[in-house]
Amino acid sequence: MLFNLFNQPSEEIQYLGTPYTQDCLDAIGIILQTQIHIEKALLLSCNQAHAYLIKSHRNTYIIRSGYPGEGPKGLASSLQLLLKHNIAVDEINISEKLMKKINHSSLSDTDIEIMLKTEVVRPTNIYEYIYEIYKTTEYQVTNDRYYPTELPYHLIDSRILDLALKFNDDPNHSILTAYTRLEDIVKAKINDQTLFSNNLLKAAFVSDKQRQSIYF
Repeated sequence: MLFNLFNQPSEEIQYLGTPYTQDCLDAIGIILQTQIHIEKALLLSCNQAHAYLIKSHRNTYIIRSGYPGEGPKGLASSLQLLLKHNIAVDEINISEKLMKKINHSSLSDTDIEIMLKTEVVRPTNIYEYIYEIYKTTEYQVTNDRYYPTELPYHLIDSRILDLALKFNDDPNHSILTAYTRLEDIVKAKINDQTLFSNNLLKAAFVSDKQRQSIYF
């Protein structure tokens, strides 16, 4: 009974990704954009299958095994995403039993503790996984598409939040309207309704003496 208690699925783990590689890469992009501090990133390897355990200051994430389809390319892209953010990635080997529990979202807290204490693979294979595909360890610009397309709403000023919510429907209109509102705010701040565009912004960020030269 006590054994079963300690091996119940953990309620603290957030499972992300699917058996499809693209979903796993998107999940990593979401974590990188939404989590302030990543404390640990482990590549969990079992034969030719891979998954991730990522701990932030608040959450524990498991990115399910989703790399057999695109295979090594998906794995290399995921590693590049993490390394681009200066996140050190260690690899550990896990059992088939643990990998099965990962893919069934049934890891226990004890399983997590075991993985965190498992000796990492040395020498590391991380850069070899990347080099095997890209023939370089430099970041590939094409991998930027794995970041979520949604705007980070917590960074959006309340005065243009309505435009941010409609951004995907008509991005050009949203950007133009946001800039127009910015101009109106700046005009009110410097008490001048006659300036526009570059001259307006120049006038807003120069001394009074320099501002006079803009009018003449």
